[in-house]
Amino acid sequence: MKFLHLADLHIGKRIFEMSLLEDQAYVLDQAYETAVSHHVDAVVIAGDVYDKAIPSAEATTVLSVFLSKLVGAKIPVLVVSGNHDSPERLDFGSAIMTYGGVYIAGSFGGDIQKVTLTDSLGAVDFYLLPFIKPAMVHDYFADQVTDSYDAAVRAVISSFPLAVSRRSVLIAHQFVVSGTAEPEVCDSETRTVGMIDQVDTSIFSDFDYVALGHIHGQQKIGCDTVRYAGSPLKYFFSECRHRKSMTLVNLGMKGQVDIRQIPFVPLHEMREIYGPLEELISHAENCDDYIHATLTDEHILDALGKLRCVYPFVLKLDFDNAATRAVGALATIQTIEDKSPMELFESFYEAQNGIALDGQKRRIVGDMLAEVEGAL
Repeated sequence: MKFLHLADLHIGKRIFEMSLLEDQAYVLDQAYETAVSHHVDAVVIAGDVYDKAIPSAEATTVLSVFLSKLVGAKIPVLVVSGNHDSPERLDFGSAIMTYGGVYIAGSFGGDIQKVTLTDSLGAVDFYLLPFIKPAMVHDYFADQVTDSYDAAVRAVISSFPLAVSRRSVLIAHQFVVSGTAEPEVCDSETRTVGMIDQVDTSIFSDFDYVALGHIHGQQKIGCDTVRYAGSPLKYFFSECRHRKSMTLVNLGMKGQVDIRQIPFVPLHEMREIYGPLEELISHAENCDDYIHATLTDEHILDALGKLRCVYPFVLKLDFDNAATRAVGALATIQTIEDKSPMELFESFYEAQNGIALDGQKRRIVGDMLAEVEGAL
């Protein structure tokens, strides 16, 4: 049984107001082509299908096109909701979609959906567990569940009979750890206070493969067969060093699992550049990348405009020079509340342009601030 493991699509995501829908459609086309060329028996999507609970019409269209292609190729699709998804919205039309081979587990209703697919070696049971919190499970397993995510997932999994002699796959979207070993996370991925959201891999010992979502970096946790697929694109600059890929899983006889990573090629790479403006411009390469630039110049006007003449997709601009270091040092001594509106604007202007606000500009800003204050 061969299947493609995807997760954390976050369709509809924007970074610094830049829509990524074109980028997402581009990598989903790659996933479709990979599924067809490798003759997979299924495609698995382990949660965070959308970036927001109420996705835009354009985002739903991107997903619809992807699913339609897979249905047209007669490739079953198995989907669970993630913490970014609205379970109810993801569930809409799911009963009808099963006739086309699309199986969606959005909401948790006390049990777990099982989809059985067959190959030349027999049956494979796929268990679809949507993202759950203890409160969602408490009404069904009040005697077993506390505030622990681990206890909640354990209660759900122990409630259904698992045929250990058959090959089985769990699809889930949770923060999974292995004892004291935690997955590698990036700056954008925050933990629940008290670390109560973690679920231990020991719960999954009877499954041949556990297809996880929730962490954006592709990795295994505890053993080779418990894996986060990672996101197909870099969604934060803290992910710049990630190597995004889709996970191709091949289940042989019971206990035989072959796992392979197939790289995604992004429409626009994401990277960070650092140095003086002239040097970054004169040594420019891969100019269509999404860029976070940090300039070390002391005095420069319209830095962003000059950069975008060469790098059209500069999404974030910072400065690292004497002025910004001074502003940073000053901020540790003098709080924002202690500054006047003019002082705040002067600090902002100097940090962005590398030079102080001159007399004429200062008078213009002063007149504007006085006009605003007079209107309040």
